[in-house]
Amino acid sequence: MKGIDINLDSIINKRFPQLIRTIISTHLIEPIDHLNNENLFFIKFKFIKHTSCSLLQKMFQKKKRTVATTDHKVQRLAISGRTEAVASSAQQRIYMHENLYFRASDLSIYNSLVPLQIKRGSVSIEHIRLSLAAVIQQHTVLRTAICFNPIRNEIEQNIQPLTDDIYSFEHSSGISTLERLDRLLTNESIGKCFDVENGKVLRCHVVQRSPDNHDDFLHEGDLIIFVIHHIAFDLSSYKPFLK
Repeated sequence: MKGIDINLDSIINKRFPQLIRTIISTHLIEPIDHLNNENLFFIKFKFIKHTSCSLLQKMFQKKKRTVATTDHKVQRLAISGRTEAVASSAQQRIYMHENLYFRASDLSIYNSLVPLQIKRGSVSIEHIRLSLAAVIQQHTVLRTAICFNPIRNEIEQNIQPLTDDIYSFEHSSGISTLERLDRLLTNESIGKCFDVENGKVLRCHVVQRSPDNHDDFLHEGDLIIFVIHHIAFDLSSYKPFLK
């Protein structure tokens, strides 16, 4: 029995991270957000205890087969070289929704906010700007225009060249109080700063919090705030973007 206890956390959390979610979705156990770690462990153990060994073996075998199959089928995608195409269904949905209901509004509902804070050391603001330009050059979705083509009667996406106007870059200093910082973040979250039809879907706002800091570097406590239009960015985009 102790052997099961030792390996239990590895089985659930490391080898099958989706297992608990699957169990909850099929109502085998209740959601566990409100429980402490001891109760969480008990529920995991209770599930394993009432699960047959053959089922666990099948799980492990299926996991191994999936990994082997995935490794075998990995292929590099070929670059087509095209700069225009019909917009994806998700892009069309966002474009139509924003234009039909929020075109005349002063607020934006499709701003994806990625605020980062400097924990130690310092970084050149110019280096941030140059790095951002390199990322936009590499990832063409960050400079892709979405617009309606009346001749073809369809919504298209067109890759735009990298220019200084294809993204927004702002530098603020002296944002020392939490009230000012909160107001700034709120404005970034709902403010209109994009031009989707011309490919401007990314904004970077660097914030120096100390009123005594007048150099061109961000230091501990300062912020780098990325704002990206949802038409080019979703939750799965965070990790590769930050890398």
